Amino acid sequence: MRIWASSRATFSTSRLMARSVASAIVKAAGLSRSDFFERFRRQAGRAPMEYATKWRMAAAKTLLRQGGLTKAQIVQKVGYGSVSAFGLAFVRHEGLSGGAFANKGGG
Repeated sequence: MRIWASSRATFSTSRLMARSVASAIVKAAGLSRSDFFERFRRQAGRAPMEYATKWRMAAAKTLLRQGGLTKAQIVQKVGYGSVSAFGLAFVRHEGLSGGAFANKGGG
């Protein structure tokens, strides 16, 4: 149970960091949050966080396929705050862990 609580706290921290980045982007664009999200969805075909997650997972899969980096290095390169937050996101997005993905030869 302690591991679960720790993972949830890390995931929540990651989400808060993502929200602050999104707020900064909205402010820089000079739009209201709802206008920004609507325009982004129209242009990209998905919400900003969905877009960012897809990009981050694609980058992570490339790095996992290439090998030579630790999980912590990959996590840092794709912008997650912790290995556990990345692990949860990767499993949710890909349906298997990053280690399992790498062991299968990247796909």
